[in-house]
Amino acid sequence: MLVHLGETSAANRLRSAVEHVYAEQKHLPPDVGGDASTGEFTDAVIAGLG
Repeated sequence: MLVHLGETSAANRLRSAVEHVYAEQKHLPPDVGGDASTGEFTDAVIAGLG
């Protein structure tokens, strides 16, 4: 959606943050084998943006 809106830089930053959370495997939600809540996953992604 961000790319469609012309926000390529923001899209790349968000994708990188999500990939980083998955690579760490510390804050994964249950649907991918973790036990983090949606909020914990989101907080980890937001922290990765900073």
